[in-house]
This record gives sequence, structure tokens and C-alpha cells, in this order.
Amino acid sequence: MRKVTWIPAAVVALALAACGGRGNDGGNKVLAKVNGDPAAVAALFYSNLFKTAPTLQDGPFKGVDMAVQGQKLMSMIGVAVAKLNSPDELLPALRTLGARHQAYGTEEAHYPVVGATLLQTLKQGLGAAFTPEVEAAW
Repeated sequence: MRKVTWIPAAVVALALAACGGRGNDGGNKVLAKVNGDPAAVAALFYSNLFKTAPTLQDGPFKGVDMAVQGQKLMSMIGVAVAKLNSPDELLPALRTLGARHQAYGTEEAHYPVVGATLLQTLKQGLGAAFTPEVEAAW
């Protein structure tokens, strides 16, 4: 199996965007706002994703329980933000995540779409709290 480096980079980018590049405290504040209803945030994310890239629904997500997948998404985002200042703890979790996604058929080309969808979802979920600083962190 080839070494997976691009998936961790995508998740780290999400964590950095969520915290506006300010480290753990800022990330936790933004995540708390987004996490008001984690199931709704995850549903919005996947709705946006499948509108943008409908083939993913029949590819890596075919047959997946999206409620469970949404819980996994929000949990991993929480881990990424919480461990942002502890790369020795974060990177092994991200490598494991990358290997799992590779096994599901996820391709490197999917990640720009996922990144744009995460940004769109943050913007929708945060409203006015989605400041130019948060956007610029991407």
C-alpha cells in the first residue's frame, strides 16, 4: 500500500480553517458554534457534497449509513481541532483515517471537492461568524 499523505493534509486544513489558524482555543470556539447540532451539520455537509459531486454517492459512499458516517465526520473534525497543537497524537489518527479512506475507494482528486464542501458548510453553518479571517485560513 502506498503511503497516504494527502488525506491528512486535507483534515489538517479543515482543522486550521475551523480555528482560523489561531490554534486550539479558536478552533474549539468555532467548532462549538458549528456543533450546535452535529447531525444537522453533517447532513448539510453531505447534502452539499452530493449536490456538487453526485458520483460520490454511488462510489465511496454507496451503501453507507449516512447518519453513522455523519457522526464519524463530526467526531474526526473534533479530534483534529482538539489535537491540532499535538501533532504527535493527531498525525497517527490522520494516517489511519487516510488508509481507511483509500480502502473505501477515495481518490486524491476527491479532496478538493471535499475541501470546498467543508468551506461551504462552515460558511452556511457559521453565518456571520464565518469571518474573512476564517475564510482566509483556507
